[in-house]
Amino acid sequence: MNREQLWTRMKRGRNWLPWLLALVTAAGLFVLTEICNYNTKLAQMSAKNILMNGAILFFVLLAVYIITDRWWISIGFCGILFSVLGIINIYSMLFRSTPISARDLWNARSAMNVLGSYEISWNKRTSFAVCAGVCFCLAAAVSFWAERRKKHALKRWFYQLCGGGVAIAAFFWWGCLSPHAIKPANLSTLRYEEGYQVYGFMQVSVEIFQKAAYKVAKPAGYTWDQVAELEKQLGGQESSGKGQASGFWKEGQTALGEQMPDIFLIINESWYDLSLVSDLTTDVEVMPYIRNMENTLQGYIVEPNISGGTNLTEYEALTGNSLQLMQGITPFNSLNMEGAVSLVSCLKEQGYETAVMHPETRSTYNRIIAYPAMGFDSYYFIDDFEEWDYWEQRTEYVTDASCFRNMLKVYDTMGEEGPRFFYNLTTQNHGDYVLNNFQKSTVHVQEDLGEEWLGYRANEYLSCVNLTDQAFQELIQELEGRERPVLVCMLGDHGPAFLSEVANKELSQAEMNMKLRSTPYVIWTNYDLGETELPEFMGLPYIPSVLLKLSGAELTPYYRYMAEEMLPQVPVLTAYAQYQDRDGVYYTYGEESPHTELLNNYFYMEYNTLTGKGGQAEGLFHLEER
Repeated sequence: MNREQLWTRMKRGRNWLPWLLALVTAAGLFVLTEICNYNTKLAQMSAKNILMNGAILFFVLLAVYIITDRWWISIGFCGILFSVLGIINIYSMLFRSTPISARDLWNARSAMNVLGSYEISWNKRTSFAVCAGVCFCLAAAVSFWAERRKKHALKRWFYQLCGGGVAIAAFFWWGCLSPHAIKPANLSTLRYEEGYQVYGFMQVSVEIFQKAAYKVAKPAGYTWDQVAELEKQLGGQESSGKGQASGFWKEGQTALGEQMPDIFLIINESWYDLSLVSDLTTDVEVMPYIRNMENTLQGYIVEPNISGGTNLTEYEALTGNSLQLMQGITPFNSLNMEGAVSLVSCLKEQGYETAVMHPETRSTYNRIIAYPAMGFDSYYFIDDFEEWDYWEQRTEYVTDASCFRNMLKVYDTMGEEGPRFFYNLTTQNHGDYVLNNFQKSTVHVQEDLGEEWLGYRANEYLSCVNLTDQAFQELIQELEGRERPVLVCMLGDHGPAFLSEVANKELSQAEMNMKLRSTPYVIWTNYDLGETELPEFMGLPYIPSVLLKLSGAELTPYYRYMAEEMLPQVPVLTAYAQYQDRDGVYYTYGEESPHTELLNNYFYMEYNTLTGKGGQAEGLFHLEER
């Protein structure tokens, strides 16, 4: 072989080398994303799912290549990008047991506001991500050497852009996005262990980005004519009585005369009952006051998320809209909340003065924009008060007792003539749970949890929950002597980040899906609740209609439909693809069931109030002029 032949072979090999490096990089990125996502089932992942995740990453590399016409740029850019995202994901999993997603792009400022409360430490996965980033940079350097003599050609680049674009679009359509795609549907609604660990980080992430792109998914079969017919059937009617006829809503629970009660809705940060999913015992009873209260309704609220997503809870609890139609978004950041149909709007139409308090910064989750847009008359954040209390070294988060005391100060300055609605979002129980000296914990788990750090976290967390119990006792004792009728509802927004670590693995998949998302709720009044009973487990979107019903307020047709038609039959309405009826039977949204028409009507109304497609059915969402 002469020198010229050797040079020709080297040149051909150099042309193919960047493509080979791109394939190797895609494989490396797959391993990187799974390791940084704490995938303990990587070795058991099916060949199909491995290939799909690798293919997604390769086509991401290809997309950068066809734009830049250089593999070395694509390999270097994607390698560094995914290495950085991998490191971020490592700490996302450590701090909140939840992988990063499209939703976090909107929540970057909120994350920075609470980052100071977490202890960031270097670990083996972080080292691996850094080493992987260096390897990707070396691969980019080799590709640069192979492409250094490659000349830019506009015509070739144009053909490359068109052909590559078609190939990428075809892959993502047939592989991920079409109704009959290779990738299974609804992966993002599964628990982490069922979604990310079985199907891989990239397949789930693609679905989340897809759903985030469509803020509100159109329910199958939706037409304006159907909504108009619902408005005709439900609008302007009095209570259908179906809830009473079924024995669900008992007579007499709202015998208040003409005086409307003041309503407090408290969403308590990370308030969870560990006994729901574990058999852990403690040396001190965690919630002795709440568990022994009289004249209360207690149970569990099924949240849209596990171990995070406070704004998701806020949105469902205030509006009654299910996030089943809005996967992958952060409502206050993504939706226009101006004049949104909500518990706030319904009460204001009945003469209520409204206020909201959150002892955090105004910018978190865009609340300074969302709260006024929803119609709150006044809103208070951490810088609006000088006196806040903290528990020992947990100086990032205001205690519930302090929060409730400041709430009452504002409440007592509100108008005395009309009824009042006060919404309070607390922060005391926010993670991480290693902020205090471990000797300061007042509640201690009796079992050996294996990992010392897990025991410390559990003890500090349960001590915080015990403080919540004491603060709630102080609040109720202050309110029970008031002359005005008062209704107080407190519920948790999600469980602590370590929840999956202590959960009983013997629970069925359906039970685990629901119970990991189920936080306590307690509803107390200083007037007689009668014989009213609520389900032990109840979907979060029912909160507005339940509070309206228990207060004796007038319900809009939308909320009346939820309280009297839906709640008695489908008490567990969720945002994770499944729901449960009153007999405990689980169903999947979209499949035929005895409740299909019932749920379709609800989602049609929800979609209409969010989008107004075809026309706005005002008669469903607002009260007639009084």
